[in-house]
Amino acid sequence: MSEQVSQRQFSVFLAPFYAFFARAFYRDVGIHWRGMAYAYLLLLLAVSWIPLSVDVYVQWSGFLADDAPAIIRQIPSITIENGRLYADVDQPYFIRTTDPDEVFAIIDTTGQIDSLDEGTARLLLTDSQIIIKKTDTETRVYDLSGVQEFYLDGSKAQRWLHLAGTGALIVLYPVVVAGSYGYRLVQVLFYSGMGLLLARALGCSLKYAGIVRVALVAITPAVVLKTVVEISGLSFPFAWVLYFAVAMGYLAFGLHANRDEKEAAAAE
Repeated sequence: MSEQVSQRQFSVFLAPFYAFFARAFYRDVGIHWRGMAYAYLLLLLAVSWIPLSVDVYVQWSGFLADDAPAIIRQIPSITIENGRLYADVDQPYFIRTTDPDEVFAIIDTTGQIDSLDEGTARLLLTDSQIIIKKTDTETRVYDLSGVQEFYLDGSKAQRWLHLAGTGALIVLYPVVVAGSYGYRLVQVLFYSGMGLLLARALGCSLKYAGIVRVALVAITPAVVLKTVVEISGLSFPFAWVLYFAVAMGYLAFGLHANRDEKEAAAAE
C-alpha cells in the first residue's frame, strides 16, 4: 500500500472520538494526515491538561484559604548549606493542619524519623533529603546534596504561596503541556519502533512515517484514560502497565486497519 497524498477524510477535532473504534479513521491517519498528526497530539494534550489544571487550581485555592495560614504560622527558620538542612527548632518537629490530630509535615535532622510510612504527614525534611508522599502508593525522595544555599521561613513561604495563588499555575500550564508533549513524542517514537515489528506481522505496508502517525493517534485512549483516572482521584500500582497495554492494543488496531488490501484479501 503506497502512502498516497490526498485530502484528509476525518476532522482533527473529532479524532479523540474516532480513535476509540474507527478503522477507517486510522487508515486515513496512516495515509493522509502527515504533519497534522503531530498537531493533533499537541491539541489533545492541551485539552487533557485543562481539567487537571482546573482541579489543581480549585484544590490550591481551597488550601490557601483554609489550611495555609495555620501551617505558615508553624514554619520555623530553615537553612540549607552545602547539602545539609538545619532548622532552628526542637526536633522532631511536627507541623499540623487545622486539625490538631493531622500532621502535614515533619522536620527531623536527628535521624529519629526517616520515612513517611506511618502517620498522616505528606512531607518530611531530614538533614539531607526532602521526602514527599504524593499518594499512599507513591513517594518521591529529593536529595539535597546539590543545594549550596537556601533559606525559608514563614514570611518567605507566605510570599511564595501568594505568588502561586495569583498566577503561577496559569504560567506553568504551557510549560506542563510542552513537557508532556516532549515526553509523548519520545514515547511515540519508542512505540513506532515496536510498530515496525507489528506492521510486518499484521501485513501492514505503511512506511515508518505512517506508523509514527498511527502511533501519535493510537495513544489517545491511554491519554484519555489517564486523565479520567487522575481527575477522579483514583490510584493503583503499576498503572503505567495498563496505559502501555491500551496504547499498544490501539497501535495494533490502527496498523491492522492499514493492511495492504491484496494481502488482507489473500489472508481471508
